Amino acid sequence: MLERAQENRPIRARFVRERPDEGPVRLKANVSTVDNPTAMTAGDSAREQARQLSEVSEILRRKSEWASQRSANFAAGATGEEALAEAFAPLTAKGWYPLYDRASPNGGNIDLLAVGPSGVAVVDAKSWTGAVTIDGTKLLLGDRSRTKDLNGLRRQVAEVEAALRDAQPEVTVRGFLALAGEQDRSRHSETIDGLRVLGIDQLVVQFCRFERPLSAVEVETVLRDISLAFPPAGVAGRGKVPASGTADRVEPTNPRTEALIAGFMRFYYLRPWHQGGKRRLYLKDAHGTDLGWKDTIGGEVTLTCSEDSAKLVGAVLNAATETGVPLAAESLPRVPVTLLGGQLLGRVARKYVAVLLGQEWRKGGTRRLYGRLIDPVEGHFELGYVDLVTGDLHPAIEGGLNKNLGTGKGYLGRLAERDPARNGVRKSGAR
Repeated sequence: MLERAQENRPIRARFVRERPDEGPVRLKANVSTVDNPTAMTAGDSAREQARQLSEVSEILRRKSEWASQRSANFAAGATGEEALAEAFAPLTAKGWYPLYDRASPNGGNIDLLAVGPSGVAVVDAKSWTGAVTIDGTKLLLGDRSRTKDLNGLRRQVAEVEAALRDAQPEVTVRGFLALAGEQDRSRHSETIDGLRVLGIDQLVVQFCRFERPLSAVEVETVLRDISLAFPPAGVAGRGKVPASGTADRVEPTNPRTEALIAGFMRFYYLRPWHQGGKRRLYLKDAHGTDLGWKDTIGGEVTLTCSEDSAKLVGAVLNAATETGVPLAAESLPRVPVTLLGGQLLGRVARKYVAVLLGQEWRKGGTRRLYGRLIDPVEGHFELGYVDLVTGDLHPAIEGGLNKNLGTGKGYLGRLAERDPARNGVRKSGAR
């Protein structure tokens, strides 16, 4: 009887917040038995349970508020980045090249790295609500200091300067805190310790005031260096470029696999053309058919493809620059996949045509085909490059791109195998 009574003794659980000043919170239960249950008066047990549940309720309420605030912060960040892309668009016709959402070597993302005839701009977009004021060297949002945001931008500027330390001629790097909130979009530029704080709609005006010491060729060189030093966010550190002697080569595949791949992907090849002061990028498919071209000076796009291909081709050419295609995966038109029997897959199966894009780059005796996979569902991946002189593959990502996609090596191999311009290069198929 004594043992049974001990087994039936009530349990008292007290929930303790482990980190009261940080979120999210975790709940830890301190459990103890009541040594003398008969000592509790009527109602004591219910009151104790009510107190404990009240504590838990308060903790969960704070946790919910923390999660809601985090969600709002991310949503505001996305809004600011979208506004930044829209505001920057006119500058592409003035020789500026945008690199959006790049990975910082020391952690975090850089909203925009812009490379142009005036140098490099590091832009951090903020979609704040509330009054933004500058008091000497202090940036205030309401009555709260935003010094940490200025310090973060200053650190990013220093990282870019370090990456261009050996660049010739010397490249000027400037930092901009661009305000995207409705009340601040038109705010004129002010300087705090070398950093410019301005409304996002003032970017074009501000950039056009700078001197333009860099030639088009020098801008291309700087853009290439910056692209390699600051890869797209989510790709950095996932793979290493192998040495030429250990580079992978293209391997064979079977006809059925090729047919399936053709249904899921479009193979496009982007190549530069310069003549008589004109600069263009021509886009071809794997059969060598011209699909269209872009004037990289004026930004005009001309399509020469069929109506069926116009959506994808137009999206690629509109985003294309001479050193990259910063086309967000969600901005690629969703064209349903057509399988071998003519079946269409789309919204239900979430299967849409992806673009496997190769872009040729030349410098001296070096010729490379840089590859990227743009899938409207899975994302945008920079794959590395194919050495067009030796045929070697240099994947930027080791292993699979994600759980649903193949390897960077495999996609580079298929891109190289179908390249219509590689008649003089040894090809051994792709797997």
